[in-house]
Amino acid sequence: MPVAGSALNSFEACASAADSTGQLTCYTDGQRVWNRLNQLMPNGQLQGGDLSAAQGTLLVPDPGSAARYYLFSVDAVENNLAAGFRYSVVDMRLNNGLGDVLLPHSQRLTPIPNFQCTEGLTAVCDRSQTGYWIVVHRVNTSDFYAYHLQASGFAAVPTLSTTGSIHSNNFTTRQPAANVLLRASPNGRILAAGVPGEGFELFDFDNATSQVSNPRRLPLALIVPYGVEFSDDNTKIYLSDISRGTLYQYDLAAPAALPMLIADQGSGNIGGLQRGTDGRIYVARANAMALGVIINPNLPGTACNYQPAAVSLGAVRGYLGLPNFPNAWLRSRRGPQLLSPAAVCAGGLVTFGVSPMAVGTAATWNFGEPASGPANVAQGSPVQHRYAGPGTYRVQLILRTDSSTVGLVRTVTVEPPVALRLLPLDTVLCSGSSLTLRLSGYLPGSTFAWSDGGPALPERLIRTGAGRYTVRVISPAGCETTASATVAIRTCAPTTVNIPNIITPNGDNQNQTFILKGLNPSDWQLHVYNRWGREIYQQEKYDNTWSAQGQPDGAYYYLLTNATTNQKLKGWLEVRR
Repeated sequence: MPVAGSALNSFEACASAADSTGQLTCYTDGQRVWNRLNQLMPNGQLQGGDLSAAQGTLLVPDPGSAARYYLFSVDAVENNLAAGFRYSVVDMRLNNGLGDVLLPHSQRLTPIPNFQCTEGLTAVCDRSQTGYWIVVHRVNTSDFYAYHLQASGFAAVPTLSTTGSIHSNNFTTRQPAANVLLRASPNGRILAAGVPGEGFELFDFDNATSQVSNPRRLPLALIVPYGVEFSDDNTKIYLSDISRGTLYQYDLAAPAALPMLIADQGSGNIGGLQRGTDGRIYVARANAMALGVIINPNLPGTACNYQPAAVSLGAVRGYLGLPNFPNAWLRSRRGPQLLSPAAVCAGGLVTFGVSPMAVGTAATWNFGEPASGPANVAQGSPVQHRYAGPGTYRVQLILRTDSSTVGLVRTVTVEPPVALRLLPLDTVLCSGSSLTLRLSGYLPGSTFAWSDGGPALPERLIRTGAGRYTVRVISPAGCETTASATVAIRTCAPTTVNIPNIITPNGDNQNQTFILKGLNPSDWQLHVYNRWGREIYQQEKYDNTWSAQGQPDGAYYYLLTNATTNQKLKGWLEVRR
């Protein structure tokens, strides 16, 4: 995209870098590199790269040096992807602090002979938070290659994963499938690929080993899938189709659901998507003089609040691309961090802070709860806020110094109060029988601890032992609640029980029905099964009247259950006429 006041004018490929205070250091279109004064660096003319590559370039901070960036580039389908995958190094300590490009310029990476990759290029923060995986896809194959960038250097030998659809180069037929976009979720666990002619694919990504696996196709037919980006809570993914100018949201927690249409702005209008440090997702709009913004990407459907013209571009018009960034930043490169719990208990007091906070920095907070009036804003660090009710709140922090302004965002979930219940609440357990206490009303993700040391599950099988059983439940936010039930033990079976093992329903008025002697039949539920195990009779409160009507002579099996005592009696009987 063109940038007012800068020298960059790219149809798709672009990337930029900033220091920990948010100040621009350099930017590139994959063919040239400029410094913060919009001057071409002395060695800033690169080999390879193309302005029309979907993710044609990427600037990644060097984990071993705060003053260096690795610059990666891929070629475009218009050039038949001939230049392959290349990298350079930008050192901001050179040229009096304005930076320069180190040799070799655009060193080509060739894990195999004649290696060519698609237009997809992304970086994923590794699980150790010490480096990045640089991920590309080999053209005309289903091969992903991941290169490890660490403080010790860049590993030119990649790992290989073969999975998913083939990303082919069919540009000669005007149906290119190689202008693929790749994007990883903020937690680095899911990798998405938008493949023209194929749609969007999701994969599991192991950010410890870089292995890609478990491909699945999203249920969305798009002509030219393009932009792809995740919400910062990893629950939603946003997708665009540049041929139709449409924008969709897909709920990753509901894989059976269909993607929801968020916007339809006409052919070719919606392009790349990029999540900012404020948690919002910015939307490229071709030939428009403003960027679209998804204000609340974590919220479902139209509640995400897409604004089609939220950020003015001044006198310039946008194209399809937005600056290409890694999915997340290493802790050592993130600068000031907004500190707070991700989830809190209903009615609890939340403490927010900043680390590190330089001397002379002014911190202004907005807690995302307008109904709280003046209490919704605060100054300084640390600060506290008590939310009135459950929900998801978007907390905004603005840090200002004499030379910079940095915005940070955090989403805080306030859990609803829970009403736990153990069923049955109070019951009698017969000697020799068993009882299962089942918990209801807890939040998903809770943990459990029983007073008698039973298994950490939301249900407890009781075989012996009278007393009061209590389960302690700890919610995902650490909120603790308990529920209890009293169990009494008694001898439930009568001293004299006479259950017949034969009946003769032949009309002689003798032994005609199945009669429970020594039991109150209405206390018992009767189930009768034939010799093949099929239930042929059932009565909730038995009345001693079953006579095998309509059933042939032979052997049958019965099960008697006492709902009050949970006692069970079972056996067999013969029907003989």
